[in-house]
Amino acid sequence: METYLYLLAGMGVAVALISIAVAVLFIVGTCKVFTKMGRQWWEGIIPFYNLFVLAEKTFGNGWWFLCFFIVCVPVIGGILAFLFNIVWCIRLARSFNQGTGFTVGLVLLYPIFILILGFGDAQYTPLAPFDIAHPFDVTPAGYYNTYANNGFNNYTNSEFNNNMNTNYGASENFNNGNATAPKVFCTNCGAELQPGQNFCTNCGTKRA
Repeated sequence: METYLYLLAGMGVAVALISIAVAVLFIVGTCKVFTKMGRQWWEGIIPFYNLFVLAEKTFGNGWWFLCFFIVCVPVIGGILAFLFNIVWCIRLARSFNQGTGFTVGLVLLYPIFILILGFGDAQYTPLAPFDIAHPFDVTPAGYYNTYANNGFNNYTNSEFNNNMNTNYGASENFNNGNATAPKVFCTNCGAELQPGQNFCTNCGTKRA
């Protein structure tokens, strides 16, 4: 009986030490992530406030962190809080340009992967504000995701607009953050000109 009690006591100490280690890893990793996001490291150790700041940086509005407290609602609350946590981890991972595998790591082993995020080479990129109608949209803020063969990948708003005005005039069309260039035709023979084409392949007339 005495041996059994000693064993239980030892297990209790081990669990306590592991819990402390996990908490330390979480705090250190969070503080490092905060500095990468342009915040002060100490903001990562203030309970609730650190969640507010992290939600502000990943969702565009800090008050989204309150969704975690929906877990207090019996049954359905736990499910909704778990789903919100998944969205939270997706946006956090994507804001550091990490993929699906890293997102799964955040969901399952958050303290470890937040530490990797903080001390790794990944750099923070702001995302467009969270839209509940499109919860898995993780478009970087200030960027247009367009087709690579049009040469508009990773342009900022001003760069994108300048490029469009130079190549297609001021009548660019936008659809959900993507741009579709208007069709351009030769002023001489009426043949359609392709993006970047300066001379008509049909008659040789220079693009207007």
